[in-house]
Amino acid sequence: MSDKQKKIRIIAIIDKKTVLINAGSDDGVNKNQEFNIIDNSPVIIKDPDTGEILDKFSRYKQKLYVKEVRQKYSICVSKYKASFVGASLASMVINSASFIQPSDSLEQKTVGSNLNVDDSEISNILSEYSYAKVHINDEVVLTTNK
Repeated sequence: MSDKQKKIRIIAIIDKKTVLINAGSDDGVNKNQEFNIIDNSPVIIKDPDTGEILDKFSRYKQKLYVKEVRQKYSICVSKYKASFVGASLASMVINSASFIQPSDSLEQKTVGSNLNVDDSEISNILSEYSYAKVHINDEVVLTTNK
């Protein structure tokens, strides 16, 4: 990219998983590069009694990866992690608790009870991504991962 850093933005929304950004091969964008969509609404944590701001931090809306690069723009797709149950389901059934031998090693975990909270007050403010609505003109930045 040039000396004056170009702001890369979403220029079109194709569907719920695909967007176009205004940077392409002319700007040095490569296939499979990862971008984060900037969330301009910072998370502010306040003390409820004093109103003092205890912390303020920024997040991203979501991660994108470059699926296809054109000269002046790129086609990007949202990136999700998914888990699938496949052949391991049969082994889980075969190795269920009734078949475990005393000599088998078991992983032990500490488990607690859920707090009785108001579901409407739950927000994962410590998450790197807010998953807020994505809009045309949202700014994106290259991730530091790739």
